[in-house]
Amino acid sequence: MANALSNRVDVAVRLPSSPLHGAFFVVYSSSNESQLVSDFWDTTIEARLDVSRSAVLCRSRELVKRLRGTSGEYGRGVVQELASAALFRDSHGDFARAFQLVASAITRLIIGAPLDFSAQIRGVDRYDALRPVRRAIWAFVRDPRGGLPSTSLLGDSEWHPQLLAALRLLFVRLSDYGLKPVEKLGRIVTKADLPHTPLGLTKDTLHHGRRIRIDTVHQAKGESLDAVLYLANTQQASALIEGATTELGRIGYVAVTRARDLFWLGVPETGIKKLREPLKRLGLQPWLPPVNQTTLPPM
Repeated sequence: MANALSNRVDVAVRLPSSPLHGAFFVVYSSSNESQLVSDFWDTTIEARLDVSRSAVLCRSRELVKRLRGTSGEYGRGVVQELASAALFRDSHGDFARAFQLVASAITRLIIGAPLDFSAQIRGVDRYDALRPVRRAIWAFVRDPRGGLPSTSLLGDSEWHPQLLAALRLLFVRLSDYGLKPVEKLGRIVTKADLPHTPLGLTKDTLHHGRRIRIDTVHQAKGESLDAVLYLANTQQASALIEGATTELGRIGYVAVTRARDLFWLGVPETGIKKLREPLKRLGLQPWLPPVNQTTLPPM
């Protein structure tokens, strides 16, 4: 495939050692990007490739942010802050940022809280009396079961009810320090704009403690990776087919040539009718589930 893109005649020094190795295209829709990432990672693990040396690559920084779960587009008001906090905690292990967001949200839910109360909570060196409050909020942030819920839960039907229940328990603790929540908490902590999908990829992106790397193609330039999923739109996939003669084509070429053993090209379902045969001529095969693969795929 790389030879076809660059008009070269290089010879591989290794042969595929698994039916799961090779170059494939996979059709996806805008509503199942996360599922595609999960399927790719499952395949990487099943192929016994190094998950720490594999990646999902994208051309767009916005797509990278959305897949990482840091777009902040879920929920409204305080719920958006709390959803972002959960995503920073689960997708990036950034507990400090998660705490800042939760402290800000809690401040908005406290009756009569001063405007700088969130800063006071974070600055306990100057506000020693708030140290117990800080501890209670840290406990809330760190506990995905009894506190800030896990982003592996469905946003509207699982994550939201658990969040509301956890907030009510948190305010029971905070009431010991004279902090009371606003009336009708449930109306403010609304499930509006929460998806009926997991908020993040937490459950699907962890394997023995390792996280999926989701990055731009540019950030992976010069690297050698075991497995790569290049998540492209129709224009980017078309440019890849045309070869490394344009900027988009060269970006696609870089993505392809990062992979040592497994390469997936994610192609939108809206463009596959036009692109299917050109992709096959280029050397990519349609991905089939492993149960249907009994021999090495033709390359």
